[in-house]
Amino acid sequence: MDYWPANAKIIQVDADPRVLGLVKSISVGIHGDANAAAAALVERLAGRELDCAANRAERKARIEAEKGVWEKELAEWIQEQDPYSLEVAKDSPHMHPRQMLRELEKALPRHAMVSTDIGNICSVSNSYLRFEEPRSMFAAMSFGNCGYAFR
Repeated sequence: MDYWPANAKIIQVDADPRVLGLVKSISVGIHGDANAAAAALVERLAGRELDCAANRAERKARIEAEKGVWEKELAEWIQEQDPYSLEVAKDSPHMHPRQMLRELEKALPRHAMVSTDIGNICSVSNSYLRFEEPRSMFAAMSFGNCGYAFR
Protein backbone atom coordinates (compact mmCIF):
# COMPACT_ATOMS: atom_id res chain seq x y z
CA MET A 1 0.00 0.00 0.00
CA ASP A 2 1.16 3.51 -0.75
CA TYR A 3 1.38 4.93 2.77
CA TRP A 4 1.96 8.48 1.52
CA PRO A 5 0.15 8.91 -1.81
CA ALA A 6 2.03 11.40 -4.01
CA ASN A 7 -0.96 13.74 -4.30
CA ALA A 8 -1.98 13.58 -0.62
CA LYS A 9 -2.57 16.80 1.25
CA ILE A 10 -1.32 16.40 4.81
CA ILE A 11 -2.68 18.28 7.82
CA GLN A 12 -0.45 17.94 10.87
CA VAL A 13 -1.54 18.99 14.34
CA ASP A 14 0.96 19.20 17.18
CA ALA A 15 1.35 21.01 20.48
CA ASP A 16 5.04 21.53 19.63
CA PRO A 17 5.37 23.86 16.62
CA ARG A 18 8.97 22.74 16.07
CA VAL A 19 7.85 19.33 14.78
CA LEU A 20 5.32 20.58 12.24
CA GLY A 21 6.54 19.38 8.84
CA LEU A 22 9.63 17.79 10.36
CA VAL A 23 9.15 14.28 8.95
CA LYS A 24 7.00 14.91 5.87
CA SER A 25 6.07 18.02 3.90
CA ILE A 26 2.67 19.22 5.05
CA SER A 27 -0.05 21.27 3.39
CA VAL A 28 -1.40 22.69 6.64
CA GLY A 29 0.33 22.89 10.02
CA ILE A 30 -1.78 23.50 13.10
CA HIS A 31 -0.05 24.42 16.35
CA GLY A 32 -2.57 23.38 18.96
CA ASP A 33 -4.48 20.67 20.77
CA ALA A 34 -5.15 17.66 18.53
CA ASN A 35 -8.55 16.91 20.07
CA ALA A 36 -9.80 20.48 19.63
CA ALA A 37 -8.38 20.67 16.09
CA ALA A 38 -9.99 17.35 15.09
CA ALA A 39 -13.38 18.46 16.48
CA ALA A 40 -13.14 21.74 14.53
CA LEU A 41 -12.18 19.93 11.31
CA VAL A 42 -15.07 17.45 11.68
CA GLU A 43 -17.45 20.37 12.23
CA ARG A 44 -16.18 22.15 9.09
CA LEU A 45 -16.50 18.97 7.01
CA ALA A 46 -20.03 18.14 8.18
CA GLY A 47 -22.46 17.84 5.30
CA ARG A 48 -19.72 17.74 2.63
CA GLU A 49 -19.26 14.88 0.20
CA LEU A 50 -15.69 13.70 0.74
CA ASP A 51 -13.63 12.34 -2.18
CA CYS A 52 -12.61 9.35 -0.08
CA ALA A 53 -16.24 8.18 0.19
CA ALA A 54 -16.24 7.09 -3.45
CA ASN A 55 -13.82 4.20 -2.90
CA ARG A 56 -14.42 3.46 0.79
CA ALA A 57 -15.59 -0.14 0.25
CA GLU A 58 -12.65 -0.89 -2.06
CA ARG A 59 -10.15 0.53 0.44
CA LYS A 60 -11.76 -1.35 3.32
CA ALA A 61 -11.61 -4.64 1.40
CA ARG A 62 -7.98 -4.04 0.50
CA ILE A 63 -7.06 -3.27 4.11
CA GLU A 64 -8.85 -6.42 5.34
CA ALA A 65 -7.00 -8.50 2.74
CA GLU A 66 -3.65 -7.01 3.81
CA LYS A 67 -4.49 -7.72 7.46
CA GLY A 68 -5.24 -11.34 6.57
CA VAL A 69 -1.90 -11.72 4.80
CA TRP A 70 -0.12 -10.15 7.80
CA GLU A 71 -1.90 -12.42 10.29
CA LYS A 72 -0.93 -15.49 8.25
CA GLU A 73 2.68 -14.31 8.15
CA LEU A 74 2.73 -13.72 11.92
CA ALA A 75 1.22 -17.16 12.59
CA GLU A 76 4.02 -18.80 10.61
CA TRP A 77 6.81 -16.53 11.84
CA ILE A 78 7.71 -18.10 15.19
CA GLN A 79 11.40 -17.20 14.93
CA GLU A 80 13.81 -15.19 12.82
CA GLN A 81 15.02 -17.00 9.71
CA ASP A 82 18.46 -15.45 9.23
CA PRO A 83 21.43 -17.89 9.48
CA TYR A 84 22.66 -16.53 12.84
CA SER A 85 19.23 -16.82 14.52
CA LEU A 86 18.69 -20.31 13.15
CA GLU A 87 22.10 -21.42 14.46
CA VAL A 88 21.47 -19.97 17.93
CA ALA A 89 17.99 -21.50 18.16
CA LYS A 90 18.94 -24.89 16.70
CA ASP A 91 19.50 -26.76 19.97
CA SER A 92 17.91 -24.27 22.35
CA PRO A 93 15.17 -25.49 24.69
CA HIS A 94 13.93 -21.89 25.01
CA MET A 95 10.97 -20.37 23.23
CA HIS A 96 11.79 -17.72 20.61
CA PRO A 97 10.53 -14.18 21.46
CA ARG A 98 8.11 -14.15 18.51
CA GLN A 99 6.65 -17.48 19.53
CA MET A 100 6.39 -16.25 23.12
CA LEU A 101 4.52 -13.12 21.96
CA ARG A 102 2.04 -15.22 19.96
CA GLU A 103 1.39 -17.47 22.96
CA LEU A 104 1.10 -14.43 25.26
CA GLU A 105 -1.46 -12.94 22.87
CA LYS A 106 -3.56 -16.11 23.14
CA ALA A 107 -3.29 -16.20 26.95
CA LEU A 108 -3.92 -12.52 27.76
CA PRO A 109 -7.13 -11.93 29.69
CA ARG A 110 -9.64 -9.47 28.21
CA HIS A 111 -8.77 -6.42 30.33
CA ALA A 112 -5.00 -6.94 30.37
CA MET A 113 -2.49 -4.11 30.26
CA VAL A 114 1.05 -4.67 28.96
CA SER A 115 4.20 -2.63 29.42
CA THR A 116 7.38 -3.16 27.42
CA ASP A 117 10.92 -2.03 27.93
CA ILE A 118 12.83 0.05 25.42
CA GLY A 119 14.14 -1.53 22.22
CA ASN A 120 12.84 -3.60 19.35
CA ILE A 121 10.45 -5.58 21.55
CA CYS A 122 8.03 -2.66 21.78
CA SER A 123 7.50 -2.56 18.02
CA VAL A 124 7.55 -6.35 17.59
CA SER A 125 5.04 -6.88 20.40
CA ASN A 126 2.72 -4.35 18.75
CA SER A 127 2.49 -6.76 15.81
CA TYR A 128 1.33 -9.65 17.97
CA LEU A 129 -0.59 -8.36 20.97
CA ARG A 130 -4.20 -7.28 20.45
CA PHE A 131 -6.25 -5.09 22.75
CA GLU A 132 -9.93 -4.19 22.72
CA GLU A 133 -9.59 -1.24 25.08
CA PRO A 134 -7.57 1.96 24.70
CA ARG A 135 -4.52 2.60 26.86
CA SER A 136 -3.72 -1.09 27.28
CA MET A 137 -0.21 -1.14 25.76
CA PHE A 138 2.52 0.93 27.34
CA ALA A 139 5.81 1.18 25.49
CA ALA A 140 8.91 3.17 26.30
CA MET A 141 9.36 6.36 24.31
CA SER A 142 12.67 6.48 22.52
CA PHE A 143 13.44 8.14 19.22
CA GLY A 144 16.30 5.71 18.66
CA ASN A 145 14.34 2.51 19.18
CA CYS A 146 10.58 2.62 19.30
CA GLY A 147 9.59 6.24 19.05
CA TYR A 148 5.85 5.91 19.69
CA ALA A 149 3.30 5.06 22.34
CA PHE A 150 0.23 2.87 21.93
CA ARG A 151 -3.29 3.89 22.86
